[in-house]
Amino acid sequence: MHEHDYIHQVIEPIIIYYKKLDVNNRIKFVQRVQYFASNFEFAGIDGFEMTDEVKYLLCCPLTQITFGLEEFDMHNFSRIVVTPGVFYAPRSQLYMKGGTFKSGLVMISWDNFYEGYLHPDDNYNLGLHEFAHVYKLCIDTTKQFDMHLQNLTQEWEKVGNEIFLKMQNSGAESFLREYAGTNPHEFFAVCVEYFFEVPQKLMQTYPELYDALCNLLNQNPMNAGGNYYHHNAIGRQQEVQTKPKNISLEARSFEPSNYVLPFLLCGFFAVCGWVPFMYLLDHQLISITNTILIVVALGLSFYYFINATMGYQSISNKFNLAFVCITVLGMPLMMLALFLNSNITLNEPKSIQLEVMKVTINTPPDPDKWRAIVEYKKGTLR
Repeated sequence: MHEHDYIHQVIEPIIIYYKKLDVNNRIKFVQRVQYFASNFEFAGIDGFEMTDEVKYLLCCPLTQITFGLEEFDMHNFSRIVVTPGVFYAPRSQLYMKGGTFKSGLVMISWDNFYEGYLHPDDNYNLGLHEFAHVYKLCIDTTKQFDMHLQNLTQEWEKVGNEIFLKMQNSGAESFLREYAGTNPHEFFAVCVEYFFEVPQKLMQTYPELYDALCNLLNQNPMNAGGNYYHHNAIGRQQEVQTKPKNISLEARSFEPSNYVLPFLLCGFFAVCGWVPFMYLLDHQLISITNTILIVVALGLSFYYFINATMGYQSISNKFNLAFVCITVLGMPLMMLALFLNSNITLNEPKSIQLEVMKVTINTPPDPDKWRAIVEYKKGTLR
């Protein structure tokens, strides 16, 4: 049996989200499950036996959360450890059902994980909860990701923080369970559970919150008949993209193919920028050192800018943004300063006046040879 068919047989009876997809999107879901299963390291402890079926099911909530993303690699997480039931965490000195750690480890209680799919509308799903932590930690710990995702994250934090602070300050009963008020990380994870398990209730109670999650995850659970595509932002009339480009969690490592085009474009701009400076250099209006420095600075600024626009390196990084702004905005000021420093009036003709002080002609004995000595003082350049 082909692996894709086997994955389908394992997850189809259990994962309701998967059941509502059409054929093409089921293929996409299965392929993503296979990708995660082959890239994560799985281990069972305390007597739990790790099987392929368990691996595929464990990858389903992460696939579900990232289903609307084009780039979905969880670069900071590599290991999933499964226990039969609740486990004791020495650091927190608590018995836990699951845990997500910045070291790249996710721990799951299998009994509680499986129970979450037996009751798909009770607002409790351990898999969605823990992998929501993975998703959010990847955003928080990634210094470079595309600006579109950054804007969506800021939108979520603005809306979510208001509700979170109300839960903490008022102490009144909330639609979200009490655990959501523990800290912002748990608030996000609980919201993701409600988002997928009771989307209509969440939208009715907190429309802006639901809207922000639709945008951040680029999917709409209420549109199950349309493969969860996010056509419109719920709660406002603004039209949004069905599939925003380059929504990526991945901090791109150095890959030559990613940098060929930026380097070529930067070279093109550097060559084009060299032409006007050659004119200035030829007329002795700028030094060769200043010319080289300015062209290199222009090339670097274009490099960072092109990388940012292509999603390879975020211009939101403070250093990159400051470098681009200083270089691009400072270039006209630098050129103006060079012209002013040269004391050149562009609208008047240029001439050089030499004041001849003395001319002495010495005639040697050989009349065929002579030399002239000219003494002069330089005039002013105007």
